[in-house]
Parts: sequence; C-alpha cells; structure tokens
Amino acid sequence: MDNAAMPVLDDLKSQLDRSRRFEELTAHLLTQFVEIPSGEVDAAIGTAQKRVCALFGLDLCSLWQWTPGSQRYLRLTHDYRPLGGPPLPERADAQEMFPWSLREVLAKRPFLFTSPDECPPEVADDRASFSHFGIKSVVVLPLSTGGGPVLGAAAFATVREERAWPPEIVRRLQLVAQIFAGALGRRAADEALRESEDRMQLAAESAGVGLWRLDLVTSSYWLTEEARRQFAFPEGKPVTQDMVLAGVVPEDRGLILAAVKAACESREEAVAEYRLVAPDGVERWLSSRGRARLGPSGEPESLMGVTVDVTDRKRAEAALRDLSQRLIRAHEEERALLARELHDDLTQRLAVLAIDVGRTELAARGAGAERLRAVREGLVALSEDVHTLAYQLHPSVLEELGLAEALRTECERFRSRSRADVLVNIDPLPVAAGADAALCLFRVAQEALRNVERHSSAGTVAVALRQQDGGTLLTVRDDGEGFDPDAVRDRPSLGLASMRERLQLVGGKLCVDSLPGEGTAILAWVPPENGPR
Repeated sequence: MDNAAMPVLDDLKSQLDRSRRFEELTAHLLTQFVEIPSGEVDAAIGTAQKRVCALFGLDLCSLWQWTPGSQRYLRLTHDYRPLGGPPLPERADAQEMFPWSLREVLAKRPFLFTSPDECPPEVADDRASFSHFGIKSVVVLPLSTGGGPVLGAAAFATVREERAWPPEIVRRLQLVAQIFAGALGRRAADEALRESEDRMQLAAESAGVGLWRLDLVTSSYWLTEEARRQFAFPEGKPVTQDMVLAGVVPEDRGLILAAVKAACESREEAVAEYRLVAPDGVERWLSSRGRARLGPSGEPESLMGVTVDVTDRKRAEAALRDLSQRLIRAHEEERALLARELHDDLTQRLAVLAIDVGRTELAARGAGAERLRAVREGLVALSEDVHTLAYQLHPSVLEELGLAEALRTECERFRSRSRADVLVNIDPLPVAAGADAALCLFRVAQEALRNVERHSSAGTVAVALRQQDGGTLLTVRDDGEGFDPDAVRDRPSLGLASMRERLQLVGGKLCVDSLPGEGTAILAWVPPENGPR
C-alpha cells in the first residue's frame, strides 16, 4: 500500500467518522426532544451536554437563561464541567461581567476566541471574566431556534488547552444550541409546547433535517416542509407509505419496512439508509430514524422520526472504498511482480548454484567435500525458503486452479509447518466467486491460519468453504486458547482490521466468535460477484 496515500486515507476516514457521529447525535436529539415530557428535559440536556463535550473534545458546556423580565441578568440552568474549577455563579450580571458577549448574543451572533490574548481592548471585561473561571478558549452562542426570541446563551469551552474554532465546528455547535433552545422553550404550557415544536422544526430544516410522523393505522404521513422536499412531494398533497416506497429504489424498500417493524416490536429507535430516485432521475441517499409512539392501549399507533440527506457522505464513502480498493490492488500487483521475480529468477539461479556446487563436491575429497555438501544443502534450503516466500506473496494456484484448490494447498502448507491437525471441508461451489472476492477470502484464510499458528496453541483446525445466502462463506475454527473479542476491540488488531477492510471492499461481512479457553471461529462471507455492495 502506498505510504504517501495513508494520511489521506486516514484523514478521510476520520472526517467521515466525525460526520457520521454528529449526524447520529443530532438525529437522536431532535427525535428525543420532539415529545419528551417537560419533567425530563433537564436530565436529557445534561446527558446531551456530556455527549457534545465528548464528541468535540470540550471541557465545559453551560446554558444560561434570562431571569424573568430581564435581558441583562442570567441564571445558570445547566452546567457540565467534569474537570471542575472555580464555581460559576448561579446568577450573573451579564452587562457587568460579559458586556461584549451579551451584545453579540442579543444580536444572535456567535462570540468566540481561541486565546484571551487575541481579544481586542473592548473585550477586556469579558476576557477577565473568562480568565477568572480558567477558560482558555470559548464560543458563546445565542440560545435561539432562529426565528424565536433569544432565551439566553450557551457556552462551549476548554480549560486544559487552547483550541481553534473552525466554521464547521461553530455551525454544528449552533445547531446543538438551537436544539437545546427548542427543548427549553417547550416547558411552560400547551402554547409554549406548540411554539417549541415550530422552533424545533425550524432548527431541523435549517440543518437540512426533515421531521415526519407515520400513522400506523392509516399508513399516512405528516411531513415538514423539508421532509416533503427530501421525498419530492408538493405542499398540501396527502402522502401515504406506499407513495414513499414508490420513490425508493426497489432493492431498498425492504430496508424501510424492516425498520418500521423493528421500531414497533422493540420500542427502540430504528434506522434505515436507502436510495431514492428524484423526479429528475437523480439518485440520492436518505437516512431515516424513527421511534414508536404508543397509544392508549399501550400498542404503537405511530412512528415519529427524522430524515437526513446523506448523499454527500455516501459519495465520500464510495470514493474512500474506491481509493482503498485501488491501493489494495496496487499492493497485490506489486506482490505478484515480486513473487514472479523470486520464483522465475532467484530460485532458478539458486538451483544452478546448487548444481554447480554439487558437481564440485563430487570432485572434492575429505573436509572440502563436507564443506561443499553443507553449502549445497544450504542453497537448496534457501531456494525452498524463497519459493515459500514467493507463494506467500502471491499464490499462483489461486489464479490457475481457483479458490478451492488454493485453500487446500494453503492448508497443506500449514499442516507441514504446524503440529495441529487440519480438517478441510470444501463443498462444490456452483457459483464461482469473483476474482476480488476469491483473493479476499484467500487472504482472510491465510491471516486466520497465521494467527492460529502464532497465538492459539490449537490441536485441531477446521477450514470450510460453502455456499450460503447466495454468497460464499469461509469458516476457520480452532480449539486453541481463544481470546476476549471486546478486549481486542479496545486494542484493534492489525490482522482483524485488514480482514474487515478487505471484506468491506467486496461487500462482505466478518464475524469473530471466541472466548478465552474455548477456541476461535472466523467467519467471512462475500456476496456473489454481481451481488450487493
């Protein structure tokens, strides 16, 4: 794999992971706060503050709201500071302590700095107050849903070290502040609840999030304006579940139906990612999350949820998979070239040397003959080692005879160098795996057997290959020492990570089943050559 490409690959993976986790967080918060009882709002915000700080690497998240009848005095209503520090006042005179921040909050503008030293002279009072509380970097945002009044301020800060605030992070924190504001605005009366729902909808639509409700009795949908835009339905037109499914790519409709069923049966949040074809023929990816709402009988009567357009993320993931696949193919091509050089050139030259030494040995006498015999035997052994190395780099039998014979050969080689018994069970394969899938399964088997040899102390290893669920399933089981998969998940193994990445690139799946003292089973499944990816 090209070392120069690795930082780009790692950076893409990191960005995708952060984007995915933020999408999950905001979708969860929007769904949760739409109908959370007023008495549970404070606890939910406290939990959300902790998750936000963990996601963005922050040390402090505090929410301040106006005291009744004033937009000068603030009271601290929600505070998350795991590292502690000087106590924050329960009531603060914002005009005296944070005059600049107050002006920006009332104007619905963010106020931020990376270091107190970068603040202009007119921000001196704010800088002194933040320094008193040990804050090194901060962003202060208005608690507002956009169109509604400013309820107060939200502060996100660090106390251990200074940090920059890229526009992308500020936008995401603004959305979090809007979600908090929407939840806080729902806690007064029925009118306040209705206003809060409008604000929540505004906050969701400003972030490109569509809200919906599916009536399980009538199979009809209620959709916000953004949700209608996502599903390409005009305003005012009644929408049913069948109409939504009609716009979804046929292969993905079952994902939506399965998610609806799962949400009703488990009473937990269910997720579905699927493709939708717009009227202009453009295919887009949507991600929907929904939770069942129970009726008076205790049975689900509707689903409430959110939908996000994740087309850009899916395209980035596809680009990342393509880059990874091209890097792996280039890596395999280099291995094949090196293997051919070793096999066709170096091993033949070693064989010629061994023959020449053997001839000289026949003419020699005494100690000289003994030394020449040792040299000849060493050359033969070295030639065998080079041949083995060439095979490990690129097994030609895989291309010449196929996956089944390549696995049998690999098992024989493992048996010859290991004390373990090897049981091989390869069923007839009516549907041949594609070249990429065959190479993937062979590398997984090679790595699994290598792990058995290095770590398991197994007495018996069973390797099986068969057709399952329309694809090909490889199983490598051993009766060795086993391990705790959770511990490995905390300390990722390069071998297991390589297996998973290879399988993901061909649309496959990996399952690792192991317990300490009870052996290990590696199961790798790949779809047919033209199957789903």
